[in-house]
Amino acid sequence: MFAREVEHEASQDERIEALDGRIAEAEGAERQELRARRATLWVDVLAQKRREFADRFDAVHSIERAVRVRSVSSIVAPPSLRAFLIDAVERGIRRAERSGAVSANPTPANGDLAHAARR
Repeated sequence: MFAREVEHEASQDERIEALDGRIAEAEGAERQELRARRATLWVDVLAQKRREFADRFDAVHSIERAVRVRSVSSIVAPPSLRAFLIDAVERGIRRAERSGAVSANPTPANGDLAHAARR
């Protein structure tokens, strides 16, 4: 998602810049050796910058913040998750039945999805 920013930070890293300067001045076999060293270093620096970027992102973004800015409507506590999901599925089925998108006959023999899911 933020690949360009991370790559930009990696390219500005002093270790990469120092090698780039040496590569520009080198010739022949030395230049090839420095390029190979840079390729290896690039992988390490890029991984480090990704970790740093992820840490900065995680320091700012959280589920609690998402609720505050209304990106997420609510947080469902783990003990009530099963009941919440069953209710959500049943509401979706009722909405689909009203719109005519599905049959009014649910799959469980007793007709109670919530009851079947709780078993």
